[in-house]
Amino acid sequence: MKCQPYMMGAVSSTVTMKITKNGQISLPAEVRRRWNTDRVIVIDTVDGLMIRPFDPDAVRRLRGKYKGRLNGMTSEDDRREARSEPTRANGYGTE
Repeated sequence: MKCQPYMMGAVSSTVTMKITKNGQISLPAEVRRRWNTDRVIVIDTVDGLMIRPFDPDAVRRLRGKYKGRLNGMTSEDDRREARSEPTRANGYGTE
């Protein structure tokens, strides 16, 4: 594994992995141990792929975070209202 300097003195490692015919990759044991994970999230960005450790508690920690911000509306009501608003993408507001 090759280590290289990364943002503000942190160290990152660069690993080249082969993708199997089934689309699988194997993360080195050192990386799995460092991040204490057996699952990852693959994020497809404009700049490339990003692999992040999966945090099973992330959704649980967000529960209630936005409580009360919809002023009594349900999330479905909020989506319905957002879909009904004219937008530039629909040709409105371009005069």
